Amino acid sequence: MAWSKYNEFSTLAYRLAGILDRGHKNQFARVVEDWTARLFSELPLECGRWLFSHAQSSLTEAQQKQIAGQLNQTVQKDPISENEGTRYQTFIEAFEDPDLIDLRSARPDNCGRY
Repeated sequence: MAWSKYNEFSTLAYRLAGILDRGHKNQFARVVEDWTARLFSELPLECGRWLFSHAQSSLTEAQQKQIAGQLNQTVQKDPISENEGTRYQTFIEAFEDPDLIDLRSARPDNCGRY
């Protein structure tokens, strides 16, 4: 988790997350919990992209609900910051499920940037 605190190490962080996902589910769950809590603050964008691009294949239903809660909490703010708007757009675009295409085109209307 420490690597995910620095943009310079974000690639290493999400590669390690992928390894943990394949064989160390308890440690992977701790990483997901930590990253979910930091999605809209200081989590490097690359780690967030990885998390969203693996949401259906790697995350449990409970973990998916935690992420959905973070998304909902963010878009219900009025207004949301430019940073939050950028993160929201980046993460939605990274979803691995093509059936979520309608979500990808959604933009929070409470951010001046959109």
